[in-house]
Amino acid sequence: MRAWRHSLVWKIALPVPLALLAMILAIGFIIPRQIEADTQATAVENALQTIAQFRSVRDYYNTAIVPKIRGSQDLKLTHLHANDPKGAPIPATFMLDMSARLQDKGVSLSFYSPYPFPERANRQTDAFQKAAWEQFQKNPDTPFIDRTVLNGKEVVRVAVGDRLGEACVACHNSHPQSPKKDWKVGDVRGVFEIQTVIDAQLARGHMLTYSVLGVVLLGGLAFGRPLLALVLDSVFDLTQEGWRKLTFRWGLFFFFLAGVNEVVWRTQTTDFWVSFKVFGIMPLTIAFALAQTPLLLRHERKTDDGKTDRA
Repeated sequence: MRAWRHSLVWKIALPVPLALLAMILAIGFIIPRQIEADTQATAVENALQTIAQFRSVRDYYNTAIVPKIRGSQDLKLTHLHANDPKGAPIPATFMLDMSARLQDKGVSLSFYSPYPFPERANRQTDAFQKAAWEQFQKNPDTPFIDRTVLNGKEVVRVAVGDRLGEACVACHNSHPQSPKKDWKVGDVRGVFEIQTVIDAQLARGHMLTYSVLGVVLLGGLAFGRPLLALVLDSVFDLTQEGWRKLTFRWGLFFFFLAGVNEVVWRTQTTDFWVSFKVFGIMPLTIAFALAQTPLLLRHERKTDDGKTDRA
């Protein structure tokens, strides 16, 4: 090997950052990102299932309950049913009442339209809701999905276009307060949206990742196997004592990251925690890795003539 490869620059400036970068990418970046992707995919799947279930309940209400209420002498359909002993909720109000029961489970359902009835005309739609409506005018059967921070929580928003059936068209076109009376079967009348809070799952995923890494490294030591030697042996040539100390330190450091991640998530805002995952964890890891340089030099394997034992 050329002499420059035995220089201090080669031994410190290149191997440490390169080995660190490889480990961070493989462990501290890829695994948490995969957890985030799986969490989002699960939230989307559950949201689509929930919307499908609500649609089924609404369709049953429209076909089996509403006709009986309309034919009754004692009941009437109204959006003000809560304070009317003879009032029964119109289908839209029925859906909103049902969705309120999901709020305490970290899931919320909403229904909105650019053609609201007069009592809902003051409701404002945000950028996501406007974009969803625009998409459904072109692709009514494709869900509109976004992940964002909303009201201090990291959420997955899933919107689905709501097409009108025959019974709904007849009602909306004949209702005296309907803002639009030329609906046709299959038109998109409004938008169903499910918002699912996922920051708790993401935080647990990151904590689990760091904890597992700590357990693996310290568990390997308990069985006499410093596992970092298997990963970094091609970069560093350390004594067995050096590998044991390095593995022990990294094991404790990963538990430290798990604890810091948990504290930050529970005590700070979601915006701060999201930034901390990138601009906090990464610098801490780099600083810790560089702080191990004295240990690497002190426990580097040497030949009898004092030179490093490298080919």
